[in-house]
Amino acid sequence: MNKRILFITNSGSLGGASLDLLSLLGRLPVARIEPVVVVAEDGPFNAKVEALGVRTVRVEQPWWVTSGTVDAWLYSMRLLPKAVESIRSIIRKEDITAVVTNVSVIPAGALAAAIEEKPHLWIVREFVGQGGFLGPLDTTMIHGCMGALSVCVVCVSETLAAVVREKIGGEKIAVVHSGIETGRFSGCTPDHDSQAIVSIGATTPEKGLDDLVEAAGILIRKGSEFSVRVVGDFDHLTYRAKVERRLKFLGIQQCFQFTGFQTDTRPSLHRVAIYCSPSHTEGMGMTIVEAMSAGLPVVATDSGGPRDLVEEGKTGMLVPVKKPEALAEALREVLTNPKLAASMGEAGRKRARQRFDVDTTVPLMVEQLERVLMAKPDKAVAPLARWLVQLLSIGGPRILLGKKLKLFQFLESLGR
Repeated sequence: MNKRILFITNSGSLGGASLDLLSLLGRLPVARIEPVVVVAEDGPFNAKVEALGVRTVRVEQPWWVTSGTVDAWLYSMRLLPKAVESIRSIIRKEDITAVVTNVSVIPAGALAAAIEEKPHLWIVREFVGQGGFLGPLDTTMIHGCMGALSVCVVCVSETLAAVVREKIGGEKIAVVHSGIETGRFSGCTPDHDSQAIVSIGATTPEKGLDDLVEAAGILIRKGSEFSVRVVGDFDHLTYRAKVERRLKFLGIQQCFQFTGFQTDTRPSLHRVAIYCSPSHTEGMGMTIVEAMSAGLPVVATDSGGPRDLVEEGKTGMLVPVKKPEALAEALREVLTNPKLAASMGEAGRKRARQRFDVDTTVPLMVEQLERVLMAKPDKAVAPLARWLVQLLSIGGPRILLGKKLKLFQFLESLGR
C-alpha cells in the first residue's frame, strides 16, 4: 500500500524551489508514495502540479523570515496558528504518513507534523536570515528548531549543510543537489566570439546585479566590447532605480538588455559566450546548472552553492562576493580567450550531466523520503510545538519580541 506525503510550498511561481519539487513529483515511485501538495497562493506552479495528477490544497503560509520590518514579522506570526491548524486538518483528513517542507522560511508544516506526531523532512535551499527579518529569533535558533521538528534535514549544497550542521546533529543532515533535465539544453550552442554575457535570476539586491554593472563599467574603461543580457523579474523598484541610475552615470545603458522573466531560459543561453552569477548569497544556483548544461563557461561569485557546481579553472571561475574588480577580471579573461571558454563550457556540460541531472538527483531524494517514511518523530517535541502555537494564539506574537523566548530556546536545544 502506498504512503501519502504532504509537501508544503511557499509560492505559486516557477522559481527554483518550485521547479525542483515539480521534477520530484513527476518521478516519484507511484507504487510506494502518493503526494499531496499544499500551495500557498495562486500561480503557474499550481497548474503544473495538478497536470501531474497530484492533488493540491490551498493554505496561506506565514514566513518566519519576512521582508524586513517588525510589523511584517508580527503580521506573519499572527497568521501562523491558523495555518498550523489547517495543515493538521489536512494531515488527518488525507491520512498523511509524513510531511515535507520545501523551503526554510515557512514553519507551519513542521509544527503541524510535530503536533500530529508525524515524521517531518525539511529541505534547506537558502541561507536563512540573509536579506530577511527574523524578529526576536536568529539563524542559530531557527536552525535548531528545524532540527528539533524534523527527522531529516536535506540541504541542496555542501556549503549550506556546513552552516546547518553547526546547530543540527550531523546524522540528521543529508546533501541532495537540485537537479534539472540537462538534455533539454543540448540544443543550445555557445558562441564564444559573440562577447555576450547572460545572467538569469530575480533582480533583487542579494543577486548582486549592481556588482555586475560596476564590473561592466570597469571592462568598458579597459576597452572591452561586450553585451549583457539580464533575464528575470525586476519588481524591486528601489533597487531597479539604483541600477538604472548607475548605468546612466557610467554611460553603459546600451550594453545592457533587460528581458524580464522567461519560463524557458534556453533561448537566452543560446549563442552567447559566458554565464555570470554575481549573487551575494546562493543556496545552490540552478541557473548555473542550466548554463553548464548549455555548454557555457561560468563566472560566479563564491556565494555558497556555486562552490559545489563550478570547478575553479576547469568549468569556470569563482570570485569573491561584492568584488566588482575581481568579477571584471574573470569576465575579461574568459571573453578574450575563446579556447579557454570552449574548454570550460564542454567540461561544465559534462559535469552537469553526470552530477546534476534529475536522473541522478531524484533517486537520492526518494531515498530520503523513504527514510522519513520509516522514521518515528520525537514525541517530546509535540507538546512544545502545541504550546508555542497556543502562545501565539492567546498571547499574540508581540510576546515574542520581549524576553519570553524560552519555548523557542528549549525547542531549538532539542535539535542539537
